[in-house]
Amino acid sequence: MCPPASWRINGCARVRFLAAAHRIRGRDSRKVWRKKPKAGVPTSGPTIFIAYRSFRQREEEMSLGAGRTIALVVLLSVLAVLSIASPDALKSGRWGAPNPILPEGTLVPDLITGDVTWDPLGSPYIVTHDAYVDARASLTILAGVEVRFEGVWRMAVNGTLRAQGELGNPVTFRQNRTGMQSQFVVRGSSAIVSFRHAVLDNGRVIANLTELEADGLTVRCTVLACDAAIEAGAFSKVTLRDVAIDGGSAVTTWGVEALDTPGLILDTFSIEGMSGGVSAGRCDGCRIANGTFIGLSTSANKGVELSGRDSAILNLHFLAPGSHEQIAAYGDRNVIRGNHVEAGDFAIGAGGTGIVIEGNVVENPRDFGISVYPTAGALIRNNRVTGGRVSGISLGAGSQPAYGSTVLGNFVSESGAGILSEQTQGLIRGNTLRGNTVGVELRGGSNQVDHNHLEFNTAQARDTFPGNSWDDGYPSGGNWWSDYADNDVYSGPLQSIPGPDGIGDAPYAIDADSQDRYPFYSVPAPGIPEELTATAPIGGLVRLTWRAAPMADSYELYTARTPTGFDFGVPMRLPNVTAWTDFGSRAPGAHYYVVRAHNTTVGRTGATSNTAGAWTKEFPAGVSTFSLPLAAYPWIDYTASGWVDTAGEFLTFTGAKGLYYMEAGRWRSVPGDGDPNRTLRVGAGYLVDFAARASVNFVGLPAAMIDYATWPPYPLAGFDAATTARELAATVTGDDVVLTWPSLAGIPPGNGTYRVFASRSPGVLRGDPGTDDDLLATVPATAAATVWYTHVSALRAGPAWYYLVVPVRAVYLRGASTYSVGVLATPLDLGYTAIGLPLQPFENGTYVARQVSSLSRPEFSGIQWLDPSRGDWVAHAAWMPAGMYDADFEMIMGVQVDATTPTRIVFVGV
Repeated sequence: MCPPASWRINGCARVRFLAAAHRIRGRDSRKVWRKKPKAGVPTSGPTIFIAYRSFRQREEEMSLGAGRTIALVVLLSVLAVLSIASPDALKSGRWGAPNPILPEGTLVPDLITGDVTWDPLGSPYIVTHDAYVDARASLTILAGVEVRFEGVWRMAVNGTLRAQGELGNPVTFRQNRTGMQSQFVVRGSSAIVSFRHAVLDNGRVIANLTELEADGLTVRCTVLACDAAIEAGAFSKVTLRDVAIDGGSAVTTWGVEALDTPGLILDTFSIEGMSGGVSAGRCDGCRIANGTFIGLSTSANKGVELSGRDSAILNLHFLAPGSHEQIAAYGDRNVIRGNHVEAGDFAIGAGGTGIVIEGNVVENPRDFGISVYPTAGALIRNNRVTGGRVSGISLGAGSQPAYGSTVLGNFVSESGAGILSEQTQGLIRGNTLRGNTVGVELRGGSNQVDHNHLEFNTAQARDTFPGNSWDDGYPSGGNWWSDYADNDVYSGPLQSIPGPDGIGDAPYAIDADSQDRYPFYSVPAPGIPEELTATAPIGGLVRLTWRAAPMADSYELYTARTPTGFDFGVPMRLPNVTAWTDFGSRAPGAHYYVVRAHNTTVGRTGATSNTAGAWTKEFPAGVSTFSLPLAAYPWIDYTASGWVDTAGEFLTFTGAKGLYYMEAGRWRSVPGDGDPNRTLRVGAGYLVDFAARASVNFVGLPAAMIDYATWPPYPLAGFDAATTARELAATVTGDDVVLTWPSLAGIPPGNGTYRVFASRSPGVLRGDPGTDDDLLATVPATAAATVWYTHVSALRAGPAWYYLVVPVRAVYLRGASTYSVGVLATPLDLGYTAIGLPLQPFENGTYVARQVSSLSRPEFSGIQWLDPSRGDWVAHAAWMPAGMYDADFEMIMGVQVDATTPTRIVFVGV
């Protein structure tokens, strides 16, 4: 007699006696316990499992009378003979070929019915054939369970499948056979499928007419032919959050492929090693946001391919080399915002009526930075494009509609054409075009071009079609041209009334048929020394380097001991160089630097560079705490030789014996049980052990940047760097950041505004406002002494923000900025966490001293700090008053906090 069909393996000719695996709760189980076969006993032939149903039944069997026992022994002897060989082997006298022995676990039946739960006691659950979840069935898989696929099988879900893992204890679906050519499949059809903290190794998910949800899903593929990790269609409802997809070296498929899935949400994800990233066809109302793309194929595929209306592509980061086209979105009213695109042939391509492309950063595309066609009424605003070989921003034309686009407030540099427009009836306003082969080129008519900064382009402008206007009339004006060479002696529409008006007396000629009638007058001034970088290679000396600025024949250097302490009236004059060494930087503490370019011929000094910082810290022999006092340079590749950003590199650079970081409430050591490749980050606390006294130089960026220049090149004086520029303040209420700053007399109500710029890195805040960072808001001037703006839900969108405010009068005339201020939230898990002071506390324009006790809050049981003089930790308990077992909480110091509930600390400063 054969056992039940669900227990059969290759028939029933072979019998092995196995004690049943019973749960302590006494419930039935099909977990298989195997005894190790005796040496020399063949394992060929089919196997039958005979299992006791419960401990009680087992006890009854063991209490059989002697006669019944003898009968059972005879039966067992007969069955044991059958277990030696298969029938064919008995006939021929040969042993059969060995069958694989399945691992211990629970065999998954062909059909799953009813409400079923898989828990860790039955794990692993073994799939040896296609398995089906009935339309009226519900399968729940608990945290810690492993589902093993012994081949390329399908788990077809017509009912409900819920994988309910936990953070750190996921549900794992795994291909258990090596040498497979493709993946196993979890397929939902008219079903509900959800993955919470789950892992699919060499598997994929397919959904049709299915409600698919994932939160904390990892999909990995190492087989030869990887299909799309997640595939959805047929009007499935798809919500994917916190998803990581690694295709290994897949070269022919997508990470996520969706068709006819309106309302799709893909948020907080990474896709690596695939041919393409995300394909979303006929996807109306979809949202693809907060993702990273790594190592996509450079073939004809795309990073994100979307067709549909009213959808959004937000805050994606595409790392080089990138796909052929990083973002391709075609449909009406789509929004492409806040993305960072490195390389690709086409960085961003889009078409449709009413589309918006804003706040994106595009670096070194092989052909086009931003290209739109067909389109009507597109808005291309506040983007930054560098290094587009053909063009930075291109507006195409052809047989389909191509008119009425607005190109506003963008920055394009070092590209073929800064802005190339073949369209008609467009508006190009308020852009900065710097160092391109051509600044603006028009190949269509009826376009309006005004209030742009055209700086040091080989050809400032070209106009090959009649009917375009290069100014906004008088007194609004035209554009700023870095090579304009006339005077400003007269005013009025005909420039015939004595007295200057800020508009040049003569038009700026573009070609024989085109001119800017009212070019803004500005004595040419040199450009900005970009990427000011401080290093400390040897002997504690700080070496500065920067990129050469246009028109510079010398430079002015400014130093300070605080991030907002620069005196721009007392420069150090340097020749025409791009490097300088500070021989006075050996003094312990902080040193800050900015550089401005000067042109002797015109007698003008340009705007400030970013601020670079260096911090010298003296460490005693033994163990000390530290934290990073400065942020990383965004333009530096820290994997290059000589740059330090990991624990192992820190040990090599400083000669320290060991470095300790905290993970999951305990200190880990390098060398030791810690990761030498762990990146050191601002806001974390560390321990370091030196054999002898040591001096370490930390370099990077403070939170405080300033965009300062006297007119020219800026038409307004703006904030005074010695006073009002320091008075930008930030306070935090919940997740909102409230900014306040003083009103300026030169920014009148009704004719003045303040532009608020925001960035997630301080190094992105310097340059021309609206180009190196994101324009967060334009706040109208008021008669009040203080102006304010609330960045709603800022800390929900990200843990770190840096803000800078620029005054503007008459829409286009801008002045010097405030110093920027930073807000950084440090999350704390339950238990111990090591933290540092990521910003220098700054309130109402002044620096504020903090004590360790200032960290106290109801969620903390206490704070510990390391007293170097004692070489031991000192504990400040939550109930202690300030000053008891207390110390100054300074930049570059680390402390250990003990949280009774998960919480966060928010720091504000510079």
